Amino acid sequence: MQRVHAELERRRQAQASTAGAGRDADPSPGRGQRVALNALLAFHDREFIQRAYLAVLGRYPDSDGERTFLTRLRDGRLTKAEVLGRLRFSPEGRARRARVPGLLPAFALQSLFRLPLVGFALSWLNWCLRLPVMVRNFQTMEAHSHGVHARLHEQLQVQAEEIERLRSALRDQAAREQVARERDPAALGEPAASAQFAAFQADSERRLRRLAQGLDATRSALEQGLAGVHQFGLEERAGREAHCHQLGAAMDALGASHELRMSAVDASIERVQADLSALTARVGQVIAALGDADAVAGIGEGGLLARLRQLQEATAELASDAALGQLRQELQRRARERGLLDAFYLDFENRFRGSRDVVKQRAAHYLPIVAACDAGSEAAPILDIGCGRGEWLELLAEHGRRANGIDLNEGMLAECRSLGLEVQAAEACTHLAALPAGSLGAITAIHVVEHLRFAELVQLVDQCLRALRPGGVLILETPNPENLRVGACNFYMDPTHGNPLPPLLLDYLVQSRGFARSEIHRLSADRSDGAPLASLPDAASGDPEMHARINAVVATLNPLLHAALDYAVVAYKA
Repeated sequence: MQRVHAELERRRQAQASTAGAGRDADPSPGRGQRVALNALLAFHDREFIQRAYLAVLGRYPDSDGERTFLTRLRDGRLTKAEVLGRLRFSPEGRARRARVPGLLPAFALQSLFRLPLVGFALSWLNWCLRLPVMVRNFQTMEAHSHGVHARLHEQLQVQAEEIERLRSALRDQAAREQVARERDPAALGEPAASAQFAAFQADSERRLRRLAQGLDATRSALEQGLAGVHQFGLEERAGREAHCHQLGAAMDALGASHELRMSAVDASIERVQADLSALTARVGQVIAALGDADAVAGIGEGGLLARLRQLQEATAELASDAALGQLRQELQRRARERGLLDAFYLDFENRFRGSRDVVKQRAAHYLPIVAACDAGSEAAPILDIGCGRGEWLELLAEHGRRANGIDLNEGMLAECRSLGLEVQAAEACTHLAALPAGSLGAITAIHVVEHLRFAELVQLVDQCLRALRPGGVLILETPNPENLRVGACNFYMDPTHGNPLPPLLLDYLVQSRGFARSEIHRLSADRSDGAPLASLPDAASGDPEMHARINAVVATLNPLLHAALDYAVVAYKA
């Protein structure tokens, strides 16, 4: 028994001295020194985290960092390369400048795998390409696991036999002591010695039982762990082999999931619209409480805020109303945002939209259309949505047509009012919903629809159909993505644009929402797009086949590069 205690004590001292030496001898490289990537990747779990900190940052990990990285490494959210990359490219790692050749490509590749959709496809491709290597690694791991299991089993068996031998020896010694005591009690000393031996015997038996139980539990845990590793290897290998065959099905499932997410987004949009309707109703109640609806409609958000403050001071009950407080905060937030953007967008239009004369020349295309349906009279006025600087309204007034405009940009509205044009600040769908049905002769929206989400565009078309009189016309002008330079570049010059709308899509939309007929007008007049590519003359090349190929390419590119920059869908109500 003394040999057992001595061996255990010797092993504890050896482990303590080894750990102390590891702490005292800092294995971290100096600032800017070279670190081998494969040497770091050879470590695992907690030891890998500690080695990574030492190699890259030159210190042992703090408790929070070690716990975070270890948790993410164990549950698969981070790979070893990502842990090393995050340490190396952190502010502390950049300051230390440890060189780890090969880390940057590995870290960049793992970062690419985290990208939505693209990362999924790249990771699948990587798995398929590395499948033979991974199968070989799993076979190696399986063989290694069996070897470790066999060695541990042998060691546990030897320890169990040693414990049983010590237990037998102790029982034999106890039996001999008992026989000697029965023969000659005086030969064994005082009863205290006998009691001491009995206590030692009981303590030894208790320690041996605990040690045996611990060894049995360790053996069981190791067997279960190795069996789990073996089972994991088999399942993982089968899964990897099946993944390559399931890639197409997975991509189809991804598309279906995307459709489900889009459906959820549509449902969220509907809920937001319902909330907006409730907010609009609340605004109506506030306006009714103010008692001057026409004045409030004309003073805009800033004036409405002033009236709300007056109402708060005059009426304590409304001042404590939570809904009124939320409405006031929302209006304040929107007012701040618009104040920041209005001046920018007015300057942006002046820089890129063109002069007033140029815009009026372009808009003149629509004069015959509104004249043909007799729009612009007192009984059937024209509404211009998103009137901007008012060029179209000014052109209509010059031709004797009654028209008014709405916009949300206060700077542009101020410019329109300075020209004597009839405009007001209003949101399109809300304004149309407040008009009597069939009260307008024409509705125009020049470069407006590309700023709307698709659900808002559908709602706008529905409200326009309701507000137009029979025979009325709706004109929607927008950039033409059939022109490659527009669809790929120029469309995105305006930071408030959403998505380009192909002509056939917008044409189908107005017909599907109830307009009797529609036309697509591709607009090139007064819109400079440069000269088209010229075909080679007959004498330009001595190779007739090459000459024909070049001219075919020119004939293909010209319609794409020099298609109309804008188009308009003109829709008529029955």
